Amino acid sequence: LAAPHGTGRCHAATAALASAFQTRDRDDWIALLDAAGVPCAPVVTREELFDAAHLRTNELLVDQAHPQWGRTTNAGALIRATGTPGRVERVAPALSEHARDILAELGYSADEQRALLASGAVVDPHARAGAP
Repeated sequence: LAAPHGTGRCHAATAALASAFQTRDRDDWIALLDAAGVPCAPVVTREELFDAAHLRTNELLVDQAHPQWGRTTNAGALIRATGTPGRVERVAPALSEHARDILAELGYSADEQRALLASGAVVDPHARAGAP
């Protein structure tokens, strides 16, 4: 198949931009593009993401006290609707913390649950810890 019309120019433009972007650091480019009215945002590292003030101000990142892991940072409510504000009310569950409840809700009998747990198809954190 033949390449679509203009593909060569696209590759040339991409190469030229890549070369130009290497002449300044990220923050300089953001400032220049922003001053010129070009919509832009930086690509950030994971560390920068968790330190982003606007994400915390808008509660897109929230800190929680987890009983097992201490202070954790989690995603906040990503959808906002008038009259029904979203919020994070619980910490993340531990591995298989709700396994038995979910199996029961799905209609598995106590015997079927025990069989799934015994086979290892479902992990029971209480059994691993030696708890009942």
